[in-house]
Amino acid sequence: MAIALMMRKDAHTPNDLRLLAQAPYFDVHLIRQKVMDLDYRPAPKLNVMTDEELLPAGTMIHSNSIARSTREALEESLGCQLPSVNREERESFMKSRELRALLVSHPELQSDPTVGELYQLLKLATGLGFTVGWCEDLEEKTPRGWR
Repeated sequence: MAIALMMRKDAHTPNDLRLLAQAPYFDVHLIRQKVMDLDYRPAPKLNVMTDEELLPAGTMIHSNSIARSTREALEESLGCQLPSVNREERESFMKSRELRALLVSHPELQSDPTVGELYQLLKLATGLGFTVGWCEDLEEKTPRGWR
């Protein structure tokens, strides 16, 4: 099972999403609306995408996979566990101000090779006003012969 960071903001803007897409653990396709057109081309570069191609406000956004050991090291360093959430939940996310206060009180984590990139992502997300939680219901891709 893979772990990702799930983020939500009622009124996120296209600029919020563009900033998130530049953070560690993010790729452009994570903030782009799914397109059903079979002839559709792969995701363009971030600076070429129109606002209409980005996820609408209030949509839950998940990061790329984050190692369990990175999650554990961050939570141990902060002395706090982030909640686990799923796509249906809205109220159990950690509020951005609460988590940002914890992050600001531990600036040494920014340069920590184990959790530095996760710290940067969380600091950016909370600075933009996103609530956050861990999402553990993503399926980890396994080779076909390993079932």
